[in-house]
Amino acid sequence: MARPEKEQQVLMLFHPNEGLNGSGVSAKTGIASKDVYIILRRLTEKGLLRKRKVQRLGKCPIVAYTTTPEGASLARKLRAQNST
Repeated sequence: MARPEKEQQVLMLFHPNEGLNGSGVSAKTGIASKDVYIILRRLTEKGLLRKRKVQRLGKCPIVAYTTTPEGASLARKLRAQNST
């Protein structure tokens, strides 16, 4: 089970209007992809992220996650706390 610190670490990666997929989050954080997908699902269930399918020409669609307004606000607060 993912710890709350990992959820915060993942949420802080997101910036408004930026979409990330699970493998991108895993690469940036070093968190195992099996844990990343659990965290992304949990943050989506909490209403902090939304997911959408992104069509790619000639490739399978991917699922990209973006922040909701509540998620963006919390991510900003967490980044501010960690920068002090």
